[in-house]
Amino acid sequence: MKKLIAKRPVLYLGRMYDKGDTLPANDQKMVTAWLNAKSAAWDGQEAEESRQEAQEGAGQADGSQDSQNRNGGQEAQENGQEAGMVEGHLDPDQLATMRKADLEKLADQMGVDISGAKNNKERAELIAAAPVQPPANETGGAR
Repeated sequence: MKKLIAKRPVLYLGRMYDKGDTLPANDQKMVTAWLNAKSAAWDGQEAEESRQEAQEGAGQADGSQDSQNRNGGQEAQENGQEAGMVEGHLDPDQLATMRKADLEKLADQMGVDISGAKNNKERAELIAAAPVQPPANETGGAR
């Protein structure tokens, strides 16, 4: 049976999944985000098929990428915006160089629970596992 395996710590719906844990694969949008961010990978013989299914399913779950391109693509170009939001993760190595107070403030702003972390490295890993979206520029598009 195919399994979605975490490649780094992932916080999802209030639960922390460690590296190697099986992630829930019922939310196609999150599955696609984890795969694109290389936070997770499919395990098993059907890995390639599952990856394609997840990408196709995510396109249908959020209004179908094809129909979005047909219907909203031109409008987004006219507004100077991209049709989809970009999602990524902060760099844990860079976060680990920050002071404890700054990490706690950032975690609070992001809604990430780091109370169980024993040191800055663990705090940084927990924060980096949370998905982030880049801020929009003046025209509304992400950079």
